[in-house]
Amino acid sequence: MTPIQEAQDISALTSPLDGKELMALLHLPPGKKLGEAKEYLTGEVVEGRLAPDDKDGAERLARRFLGVK
Repeated sequence: MTPIQEAQDISALTSPLDGKELMALLHLPPGKKLGEAKEYLTGEVVEGRLAPDDKDGAERLARRFLGVK
């Protein structure tokens, strides 16, 4: 795989939870904290620490990241 292909593959990765799902699960309004959580989850997917389809794991990580129970 070429570096360009790798970059394209990485750019296709996203958080397992979209913004609406995060808002519903964590009872958060739209805003900076929500965006930071989504960005954090996407980073975890890119680094291979979270599967792109692991919604339960993403919820746990987002709760820990935001300090929400």
